[in-house]
Amino acid sequence: MFDSNNVSVTQYRAEKVVNVEDVTGTGFIYTEPELWKLISGTALTVIGIISELLIISLELGTLSQIPLFLLIPGILLLLSSLISRKSLFFIEYAGGTIKFDASIYGIEESQDFQKQIRRVQDFFKNKNK
Repeated sequence: MFDSNNVSVTQYRAEKVVNVEDVTGTGFIYTEPELWKLISGTALTVIGIISELLIISLELGTLSQIPLFLLIPGILLLLSSLISRKSLFFIEYAGGTIKFDASIYGIEESQDFQKQIRRVQDFFKNKNK
């Protein structure tokens, strides 16, 4: 499960049971990577590659370690920004919200689960009329 306060997302293991009648809403939350990681990673990677190509062309094929000091952190920042992207599926109920990583089950399966909750709720509403 995930808990977020609009600034950070915390992951923890939990188990909850919620009655279908108590579900007040469902949906998806898409978290984006921090922009500075994406910009810095791209800039460092591009500068590192261009520097390395210039050094190779000027020194007849020898590698320099200076561009590698730019290239490695750039790649790590880009990977970090890709890993930090999440698609969370949430279920709201009277006592709170349950959120989980939608990629575990797949977006389509999470959407199907969302539809099934609505169908069961509609069934109970029509049955109680």
